[in-house]
Amino acid sequence: MLGRRHSNSAPALLTEPRFLKSGTYPAALHHGFAGAVVGAGFSDDLGCYYGMDSCEAPCNPSRILTQDQFNLLWQWLPARFMVNEPRLVYATVEDGCSLKRLYDTCEGCSPLVLVVKSAEKNLFGVYISEPLELRGRFYGSGEDFLFTIAPSAVKYGWSRQNRYYMLVERTQLACGSGSCVGYGFTIDEELYRGCSARCDTFRNEPLNGGRENFECVNLEVITLEDD
Repeated sequence: MLGRRHSNSAPALLTEPRFLKSGTYPAALHHGFAGAVVGAGFSDDLGCYYGMDSCEAPCNPSRILTQDQFNLLWQWLPARFMVNEPRLVYATVEDGCSLKRLYDTCEGCSPLVLVVKSAEKNLFGVYISEPLELRGRFYGSGEDFLFTIAPSAVKYGWSRQNRYYMLVERTQLACGSGSCVGYGFTIDEELYRGCSARCDTFRNEPLNGGRENFECVNLEVITLEDD
């Protein structure tokens, strides 16, 4: 059932985030550790700042995002994957609306960027650091994040409050949870109905322009896997 939560305790973390510089990026915010706002030119995996010239986006493989929108999303990715060529591996307009088919098509691929276009024409999605696998529990890493591209561009990084990064089930794909009512992002097995609520994992606002429920009119998955 869509939006069903699971109980899965997570051990506390001992390390603290470290940044070498701070700042903001115009019209694109990154809500990082514990709600901190840092610039789009930060590398979360390395805890350091990288220049805009070092992470110039390649040709856009998406048919949902414009090149400018893809360029912005590219700035939010872990720096080590920016040398890889992005590749479109799943699109509902070509591959149909089936979560099982999405799992089968993306098997073994990582990392992944899942982008949704809603009926309201809002653009949002999830960065997934590990392959999609039916493990029966939450898994993932602190590199995972939620994001919106339109109507506003915001990256919601890991809050360090729990490790409820991603839950892969036959009936839904969900990301982020905690003491909240629902998930930060979830979509059903027909890739049609979804929900995005505030969650502790990413301290996000509902991704669909502030609305919790959404209908998906287009969905894509892009891999950054090194061929």
